[in-house]
Amino acid sequence: MFSGEPDPEMLAFVAEQITLTPAHAGVPLLFDHCAQDWRDVLPRIDVPTLVIGCEGSHVHPDSQRFIAKQIPDARLHVFTSDVASSHFPFLENPAAFNAVVEKFLAEEPGTRA
Repeated sequence: MFSGEPDPEMLAFVAEQITLTPAHAGVPLLFDHCAQDWRDVLPRIDVPTLVIGCEGSHVHPDSQRFIAKQIPDARLHVFTSDVASSHFPFLENPAAFNAVVEKFLAEEPGTRA
């Protein structure tokens, strides 16, 4: 989930958070995440949507580009590797992540920043 060598403190924090998820909740969630095909649901999303990706994440930004194209009027933001290069931009660079989310919320009618 990290590109390159992650900060040891961040890695420890993520590992600790994973251990806090009870198996009875985490296992079905992970299975559902891996086994379900949600592509038919994406075009039916009818609320303001921000899709976020990162260059350097183990999840290639092309997957987020695909998702954003499937959701009507979705907005896409892909962080460049110099800003955030993991699956956790909200941890790696909270200021940049928060700025993107705050801008999205401020520009979308019916949302509150």
